[in-house]
Order: sequence, then structure tokens, then C-alpha cells
Amino acid sequence: MAFTKDLLSCKATPLQIGFLMKALAPLYQLIDFEAPRISFDLGVVSIPWQSLSRSCAIESDLKSLAKATAEIPTSSSAAIWLEQLKTMISFAPHRFMAHVYIRYGGDLSGGQLLGKRANMILQSNGIQPLEFWSFDQPISDLQNSLREGFEKLELSPIHENELFNEAKMAFISNQILFEEIANLSQPNVKKRA
Repeated sequence: MAFTKDLLSCKATPLQIGFLMKALAPLYQLIDFEAPRISFDLGVVSIPWQSLSRSCAIESDLKSLAKATAEIPTSSSAAIWLEQLKTMISFAPHRFMAHVYIRYGGDLSGGQLLGKRANMILQSNGIQPLEFWSFDQPISDLQNSLREGFEKLELSPIHENELFNEAKMAFISNQILFEEIANLSQPNVKKRA
């Protein structure tokens, strides 16, 4: 949780924020593409997937961050997480949806404060704020739509229990990623005037 504390206290670096965006990019490409289809297969069409989608925002953000930071390393924890998600799509799509809920739900709740702090850090380093935490609908509306949609998923009691257990694993995967970010070495970060 050191990275979260650093973000909240505005002590995180642009490199760490860039690393986070680069790590999340392939995860969100997969989630943004697969979640609408899987939720439809599980009986839900009411979730505003287009508004929740983060891939385009991350792509734009990475372009801004690439200009401002030294080479951003690749995340080994995100690569492992991505492979786990790809496997779940075929064999346990309901478990995949737990990761979808944790990612989007986190972006809409605590992620909003983290995003404000991340953007303060970036702006203090002459870097434009990220779009990642900006949504085209009110946050509370998206939170409610996401929660209500997940409550309507057509799952057996066993699959519902597996989804809840997988949500814990999704949270742990996120913590592992944040630990990796906290342990980044801090090479020089280019400041723009």
C-alpha cells in the first residue's frame, strides 16, 4: 500500500504514474473488449460499457507520459494478471467479471481521489493531467449502473460464490501491482517547462 500512500500524499513520481498506466493498458484493452459480451451472455445489457471503457483514455495518457518520463519499464505482475484473465474468459467468464467489477468499481470510487492526486503530481512536474479518471457520465450514476448490472448477472449459486472469491483475488492482483510500482527505482524524470 506504499504506492497508494505516496499518491495520497503527492509523493509518487511521474514515472510511477506512467508505469501504472502502462501496466493497466493491456488489462483494460481486454476488459473493455470482453466485458460487454460476457455480461450479455450472463443476461445483463444495462451496464454502460462505453462510458466505463478506459482503453482510449489510457492510450492518450501514455502518449502524454511517454514525452515526460524516461523509458517506462514493463510490469511483470500485470503480465501475469493479463494471462490469468485471458484464461478465465474461456473457462470461467463469471470469474473474469469479478476483475471487471474490481477495476471499474475502484476507478469510480477510491480511484477518483487517487486520480486527483496523480494529476496534481503530474501538473507540478509540467505534465498535463490524465484522462483515465475522467468519465462522460456522473460518477454516482456509473457506480449505480455497474452495481445494479452486476446484481442482475444470471449466475448459479456456485458461480456467484466463485465470483465473490475471485473479487478477492482481483483485489490482491491490484495490490501486487501497486507493490511493484512502489518498488520502482527512481531514474531521472524529465520536467517540461
